Amino acid sequence: MAESVSPLVDALKKLLKARGITYRQLSARMQLSEPSVKRLFSTGRFTLARVEELLQILESDFLELARLAGAGRHAIGELTEAQEQGLAADPVVLGVAYLLLTGSTPARIRAQYDIAEVELVGALAQLDRLRIIDLLPGNRVRLRVARNMRWRPDGPLSRRYRTQAIGDLFGSSFTQPLDKIRFLAGELSPASIGLLHKKLDGIAAEFSELMELDAGAPPRERRNVGLVLAIRPWTFPVVAELRRR
Repeated sequence: MAESVSPLVDALKKLLKARGITYRQLSARMQLSEPSVKRLFSTGRFTLARVEELLQILESDFLELARLAGAGRHAIGELTEAQEQGLAADPVVLGVAYLLLTGSTPARIRAQYDIAEVELVGALAQLDRLRIIDLLPGNRVRLRVARNMRWRPDGPLSRRYRTQAIGDLFGSSFTQPLDKIRFLAGELSPASIGLLHKKLDGIAAEFSELMELDAGAPPRERRNVGLVLAIRPWTFPVVAELRRR
């Protein structure tokens, strides 16, 4: 498959996954056999008419397809120590960076948040100096980092904000319609723990894909959410107390 085609095929697969459409369902709607549909995606030999047909089925367009195909290419997945220090040093800069990474724009930030124009421009300029964005004419921006960029495990952002963020996230009863929490504890073998690691990585990857897909949706159709995925050797404190006694 040509390198230039692969990102487009990956973008189509993301749209299929986001819409919950299987190859079998797609084959019925395209009036093709399931093996033929799989072959199209494996070879990437789509005609323009086939792509248009797919986009109609997926209720999408070429603009969204191009955005998804370009998303994340050459983007930085983890910041340097210096970049994280620059963000951690100024809460306004960090807040603006977060909003940009979650799909907002400078104009929308200015309209929705209590931030002066000069303060916003200063934050954008700092993000440009940190090489997290490219600041373009008219205060437009282009991201230089992936939307799902990771905090360094023991970097400046984790040291300063992780405890605060997780504490704030879990300071809830999780009883609202969009809330969900499960707490599980038990004994597992190292092999089973390794399997769960892979599953957690898969959920994190799916979260990132959905974030890219939804970045183009109108703001009124999106919600800020927090998702924590964690597993570690741990004993319930009351059990630990029993063991010590």
